[in-house]
Amino acid sequence: MIVTLVRHGQASFHADDYDELSSLGYSQAQRLAEMVATFNDPIDAMVTGTLKRHQQTANTFLTTLGKPIAASEHCGWNEFDHRDVLKEYVLANPSARADVLSREPERVLPVLAEAIGRWQQVADGYKENWNVFEERVQAAWLYLLNTYAEKKHIWVFTSGGPIATSIIQALEVEQTHMVGLNTKLMNTSLTRFYCESISANNMKIHLLSYNEHTHLTGQYAHLRSYR
Repeated sequence: MIVTLVRHGQASFHADDYDELSSLGYSQAQRLAEMVATFNDPIDAMVTGTLKRHQQTANTFLTTLGKPIAASEHCGWNEFDHRDVLKEYVLANPSARADVLSREPERVLPVLAEAIGRWQQVADGYKENWNVFEERVQAAWLYLLNTYAEKKHIWVFTSGGPIATSIIQALEVEQTHMVGLNTKLMNTSLTRFYCESISANNMKIHLLSYNEHTHLTGQYAHLRSYR
């Protein structure tokens, strides 16, 4: 089974509700579908997280593609709660409060990187700690294995956190690499894995590609974004 993880289109960073695609996010999803149609990239089934930005990206992609593809949802593909991660970091480091409240990406994102590092080390106080998040992503992979065992090409519309976490699990590298991998992921980029079934409750995933963005090159490079 080949599993393609699609990062959602650009969300609304400056809005009260981050979980909405921006106009650019919709354009990115449309452009991805145009590329898939051109190259006839096979898709046997689709899965989305339950967040609006996942479903908006997937629905726009499907509408543009113009093909009926069966889709399901699984909350294991949802992003971690970045606001909770930031909140706990600011409680422990009050001097970071002004940067977070600024809503300016160049100020917020470095703090978020530090906050994620703390989240990976400190288990208490979070709605969902790092270990629980990792287990959730692993459960999402098992869902694919048990639900789509007979399928060859599965596309999953998800977020940067689950994608980066899947990569470090596949490569068996330290969790500290998660932040760097996450921040380099373009919106609507593709990261592909080969999924090897060992048993009903055990599998091995192998990284095939990272951050593919052919659809956002050349005359479409202006559609690139990372949030």
